[in-house]
Amino acid sequence: MPASKSLPYPRCCVECEKESVVRLAIPYNAEVKHDGKLHSFLIPELHIDKCTNCGEEYFSSETDGEISKELRVHLSFLQPEEIRAKLNALGINQSDFANRIGVAKESVSRWMTGAVIQNRAMDNLMRLFLGLESVRNVLTANGHR
Repeated sequence: MPASKSLPYPRCCVECEKESVVRLAIPYNAEVKHDGKLHSFLIPELHIDKCTNCGEEYFSSETDGEISKELRVHLSFLQPEEIRAKLNALGINQSDFANRIGVAKESVSRWMTGAVIQNRAMDNLMRLFLGLESVRNVLTANGHR
């Protein structure tokens, strides 16, 4: 992953005040609570800013995005790009998809941007809907048979 364009490197550490913060890829043991459970998993290369002088680690929105992506992998959930690609292949827009599976279109938007991770039940429902024409036929556009 390229270094963040908004921050120059090396930069000043807020803890030790040395200009020794750099962008690194480190192994990281993540612990994330999702869907009522604590999940522990290893991320082999998490990109963070770290002070080479005092060891202070800085997590950014980019770092949080990497952790979320790896949590989806750990849970075997659909990734945002998979949802988008499958909907595109089926010719179904986000709004119609949301209506047919019974959620707000904003929820679908958040799943597809990666802002929110779907729960297990929604991931299962999405897999059924995206993978089986018979399920799509039952879940019609109006939510009625």
